[in-house]
Amino acid sequence: TSRLYFWRNNNSKPDDINPGLMEYDGNWSKLNIMSLPVGGGKYLDHYEFKITYDDGTTSTGRRSYCNVEVEGDSIVQWKTCNLDGLCTDYSEEYHTYIDRTAPSVPEIKLFNWSGDRPSSSDGLMEYSNNTWTKNNVYVIPFNSNDAHSGIAYYEYTTRGTTTANTNTKATYRNIKSKGESYIKWRACDKAGNCSKYSGDAIIKIDSTNPTININNSSGGKWTNRNVSLYLSSKENESGISSWYYSYNSDIEEYSPVTEDRS
Repeated sequence: TSRLYFWRNNNSKPDDINPGLMEYDGNWSKLNIMSLPVGGGKYLDHYEFKITYDDGTTSTGRRSYCNVEVEGDSIVQWKTCNLDGLCTDYSEEYHTYIDRTAPSVPEIKLFNWSGDRPSSSDGLMEYSNNTWTKNNVYVIPFNSNDAHSGIAYYEYTTRGTTTANTNTKATYRNIKSKGESYIKWRACDKAGNCSKYSGDAIIKIDSTNPTININNSSGGKWTNRNVSLYLSSKENESGISSWYYSYNSDIEEYSPVTEDRS
């Protein structure tokens, strides 16, 4: 049989169960792994090991321990040999899982929504980053890849008018706050490696109608002169995009310049 232990990259390579080494739990890890054979009987002369790596290459040796430092799913096997040079077959396979490479930086998708709060993007229309919308925005990370252990979870960080969160685990986030909000994502794998954060997605929400005030030169009384209308509007978020007026029941777009309709 074999016992497996963690050891860190910045330690000198162990050749025994050094103080502080923890037993390997069989999961993906960022740490190197040491294997020690156990048993062999009173006629034991030496041990021999074989390490089979992800790419099919092998490493062999004659020693009472071996260290696995290569990333991926590596297999350690041992055999015992006696004084006459007779050796057993290789033992059962002991898998070691090492991953020190962070996932790729995720991309971000944005969708508009209104009504019931969504938990998926099904049926939602895409929202263009850094544009104004009157709807809420559903945000998801996607397209992050990991070479070894696989993606375990995503984390986001937010700022701006939305509630500020840092390194929060989630698969999506709904943004409802008016004004400008910023959200970025990173991916973390099963060994605990996390990618760098993506760039900020910029979400601009304005769900409040502008207000308008109208004053006219006649004070609302009958007059035999032309009448001037003076318009003013208040818009605190996205700003005024266009003006429209109704004249004799027709609705037309209006440019804010003097127009003679006498």
